[in-house]
Amino acid sequence: MQVGAEQTIASNQAREQTYAEVKTRAGQLQTEINGAKSIFDSEISYSKALVRYADLFPKGTAISSMKLDEASFGQPQTQTVKVTGEQATKDLIASMKNSKYVRDFQRSNISVNSEGGKYPYTISVTFTLTEEIAK
Repeated sequence: MQVGAEQTIASNQAREQTYAEVKTRAGQLQTEINGAKSIFDSEISYSKALVRYADLFPKGTAISSMKLDEASFGQPQTQTVKVTGEQATKDLIASMKNSKYVRDFQRSNISVNSEGGKYPYTISVTFTLTEEIAK
């Protein structure tokens, strides 16, 4: 009976050692997963940001250039927008003011394009993109 008990104790101690190793490896894996999650959570989705940025500019507006990188978020930027007329200007202002992706919107000067064409007016707007635009 004593021999059987000693064998059971030895067997349990061996299992305990195995479980401790598994527990250690599981803890290491959890740490690695948490690290990866942190990286993915901070990743910027430029594809989402580009589509949402484009949606800020309604029909009747056009931009000639844009730059979107990490520095674009949380910093004021100025964009020159060509517009077809008064309604497009109103739509642009409403889009910027009502967007959850824009804060601190300001409209500056409106000028007439010397080349005329489809977009005879130019409006300068200043705004700050929120990081929400890329999530």
